[in-house]
Amino acid sequence: MAVRGAFGKLVYLVIILFGLLTVMPVWWVVTTFMKDRSRVGWPMTPFHWFLFALLGVKVEASYPEGFDPRRSAVILSNHQSWLDIPLVTGWVRPVAFLAKKELYSIPLLGIPMRRVGCIEVMRKDPKANAQIGPRMAAMIGKGYSYGVFPEGTRSTDGSLNKFKTGIFKIVAGQPLEVWPVTIDGAWKVMPKNRFGVFPGTVKVTVHDPIPAEEVAKMEWNELHDRVRAAIASALPAEASAS
Repeated sequence: MAVRGAFGKLVYLVIILFGLLTVMPVWWVVTTFMKDRSRVGWPMTPFHWFLFALLGVKVEASYPEGFDPRRSAVILSNHQSWLDIPLVTGWVRPVAFLAKKELYSIPLLGIPMRRVGCIEVMRKDPKANAQIGPRMAAMIGKGYSYGVFPEGTRSTDGSLNKFKTGIFKIVAGQPLEVWPVTIDGAWKVMPKNRFGVFPGTVKVTVHDPIPAEEVAKMEWNELHDRVRAAIASALPAEASAS
């Protein structure tokens, strides 16, 4: 186990370096010349599959009947590790994200983020954030999807933490399809309080979509409760009870 742990740490560092030196420049070039930027993330899917296989991480994914990853939606998932982003983009569908404004000031990161449809969030300016919902609806109409982790921070033990209300207030009342997604086991593979990536199994469960016409009629707390119940249903009882 110690050898595997040490190997995981080494691979983890190599991946970060590899990403900085290769993935980010390629992402920059692709977003510059690819006309349909809503499809930029799709070529990265095989890379995620290869990466997890290299790390010794097995992903078991399950989907509802008739699931179509080409549809556009708001994907709301629990948050267990830094691996959650490639888990969503590799096994659910590529997404853009809502990200704090400060990240856009990083040149190699900010410009490509804008190009792939990421939307700025002003943490202390509710008025500026009031138009995020309509902007998301407009971008989803162009083929983009958005991923959000309502907990706002990673779980240390796999338990489902309290959801922040912001995303539900943004989405509720908008004609946006919502996909609840459960990630289970990622906290063991890449723990919040330990350095490295460790072999193991992660389960990704995509639940029945909540249709856009239903979301458009929902209050934020109704959407919150429905999404939380769906996510909790695929977690162990002790994790979902928190």
